[in-house]
Amino acid sequence: MVNGGFTPKALPRGKPAHVAMDISLHQPGDASSPALHEVVLELDRNITVDAKGMAICPPGTVEGPPLPQGCQSASIGRGEIEIEVAFPEQVPFIVKSKLLAFNAGARGGKTTMRAYAYLGSPVSAAIVINVEISKIHDGRYGTKWVETIPKIAGGYGSIKSLNLLIDRRYRDEGEVESYLLGRCPDGHLDARATSVFTDASERTDSFVRSCSPVLPR
Repeated sequence: MVNGGFTPKALPRGKPAHVAMDISLHQPGDASSPALHEVVLELDRNITVDAKGMAICPPGTVEGPPLPQGCQSASIGRGEIEIEVAFPEQVPFIVKSKLLAFNAGARGGKTTMRAYAYLGSPVSAAIVINVEISKIHDGRYGTKWVETIPKIAGGYGSIKSLNLLIDRRYRDEGEVESYLLGRCPDGHLDARATSVFTDASERTDSFVRSCSPVLPR
């Protein structure tokens, strides 16, 4: 199940302002359940991404702690991830890790984000979740985030839960900018998420969050 929300609730009707987004994911079932392969998140057309002028954490830069200095300035969010590992003929176990998200640049009309976690003992492995963000025109939805989950622990690991808060301001040419921008023309912000599993099954979750239109002064 995918859920989330936006803050602050009070947002302008017109010109967008800084907004933060929290996303949570929980996969029910046991170790025999199919692993999560992909999540397609569609956001309200009044929520947009603006990474222009922001630092970039290039692919392959993050392979393990400590974090490279260049990627620290490209940070856009953080959270936690919980992985269930079920090796053959062993009792399944849970591994938890911090989750860090970075701006990975833009090309061809798509903005890329990467979420990174490092699993320690008894499984030592880096997890890099690639997220491609593109504009769409689908009724209420205006942005699509395609999150691709890699094989974890040689294919024996699966995500049980994940939470991520994206809340980043940065400076570009002396101006304070925001990675996420939002406005509230009609009192609500909508989102829809489709989870795709390794057996090709799917689940779709939707959520609507109220917001308060603020008139310009």
